[in-house]
Amino acid sequence: MTVNDLLSLLEIALGRMAVVDHKPMQSGDLKATDADITRRIDYNGLRPCTNLGIGLKWFLNWYGEYYESI
Repeated sequence: MTVNDLLSLLEIALGRMAVVDHKPMQSGDLKATDADITRRIDYNGLRPCTNLGIGLKWFLNWYGEYYESI
């Protein structure tokens, strides 16, 4: 998943388009990552089971209720 994919999911969940200001890569930015949750799954047997788009909607609903705005 790319940052643009995540941004698209957020736009869908919020129901509005983001204002995007592309910048050059900054020092410390990663071009790729080898993030892997296999060891965590092996350790405690828990697997992510919520679709990210649905999870974002749930989080935004909670956030909006808790802070009374988004």
